[in-house]
Amino acid sequence: MNRCSKEIYYLNIAEAVSKRCTCLRRHYGAIISASRRDMIGSTLYLAGLDAKKGSYVENANSCAMCKRLIINAGIEKVIIKDGEEQYRIIRVKSWIDDDDSITGILGY
Repeated sequence: MNRCSKEIYYLNIAEAVSKRCTCLRRHYGAIISASRRDMIGSTLYLAGLDAKKGSYVENANSCAMCKRLIINAGIEKVIIKDGEEQYRIIRVKSWIDDDDSITGILGY
């Protein structure tokens, strides 16, 4: 019997959480994996599904407000599920280094 990776294990839990979402467009689920002592250096696992199609949200990412909450919580990395076995790892430090609000050039 093959065990799935730790990343896929937690992403599957986040996907299960997303199925309780009440949004009509997209269903997002997230969980945080942290040590028992504190959140500093923890990992956020994020899964997003299209509500109508049930497929994974393409290029899913946290919104600007959630990014700020993640940064302030001391979370070190965000792992986003792109498919059954595919995922991306985003270092939260890159959000701080490439902050759109500092340059005044927003991506909207």
